[in-house]
Amino acid sequence: MILLVNNFEINFESFKMRRSNKDGVGSESQVGGAVGKSSSRSSSRRQRSASPGSNRRDTEGHSPRRQRDVVIGSGSGPLRQSSYESGSLHSLCEAQDWARVDKVLKNALNSRESSTSNHVGLQCVDKKGFHQRTPLLMCCLRAPSGTVELLVKCNPKCTLIPDRSGSLPLHFVSCWRRDSPFDDSARLEDDPTAMVITALLKASPSSVAIVNQYQQTALHCALDGKEWPSYLALRALLKLPLDSNDTVRDPYVLKALVTCDKLGRIPLHLACYRCAPLYVLELLVEACPRAPALCTNPTMFCLCIC
Repeated sequence: MILLVNNFEINFESFKMRRSNKDGVGSESQVGGAVGKSSSRSSSRRQRSASPGSNRRDTEGHSPRRQRDVVIGSGSGPLRQSSYESGSLHSLCEAQDWARVDKVLKNALNSRESSTSNHVGLQCVDKKGFHQRTPLLMCCLRAPSGTVELLVKCNPKCTLIPDRSGSLPLHFVSCWRRDSPFDDSARLEDDPTAMVITALLKASPSSVAIVNQYQQTALHCALDGKEWPSYLALRALLKLPLDSNDTVRDPYVLKALVTCDKLGRIPLHLACYRCAPLYVLELLVEACPRAPALCTNPTMFCLCIC
């Protein structure tokens, strides 16, 4: 009987303590501990949301077309917490501080060190973040063409380093960069997208035929974007000579033009399926006259005819 009474008193005292804590009354150490725990939880949540992999569920396993907002949006927003080392190329590209990027690259190019021993040159091929991006992948869509050219010149190997999806900078530029004047008579110097594509292909000619994990070449990405590439940008991607009498074609471009994606479509099939403008079809046929005769997928061939 005494034991039952003692248990009741102990339980009743613990009940009063829980009730007082629920009403906001408690010792200073208890209140401080609760606040410390809640603040640590909220801070950890903020850190997770600001990390590069915070959009993992939305962007993992998608093509460059769906990764556009992740690449372009890196660094957007005044409250975004940078996950890169301050002053590094990654942090400058994330902040879109192109003037400082140009200054860092020019200083590195003026030094006598090679790209393999130069600190900046090593950063150009360093992949960071959940999506494994190099500085070139972070700036190829929005940076001025001159900045991209400096970055490629500092270490040409960065043009062949893919992100987590296996997509090269050329895939992203071909799919998403659309700051070209839609004028057939415009010069190459007036087309930033064409200038960037030319710089990337000059550094790595084989990149036009490399496929990502979705079996897409840069030509597939160019024809699968929301907007069609300009005349000069597509001509630069196909490496078509300005002289119409020149019949020599780049072997890597020919390989890309007959490469099938996961649905069995070559670039011409994809262009026909999406009702591409006439200049797009003309350039594709000019680059590879035998492409219309290729039929790797009978269903797709019928759709192209229709």
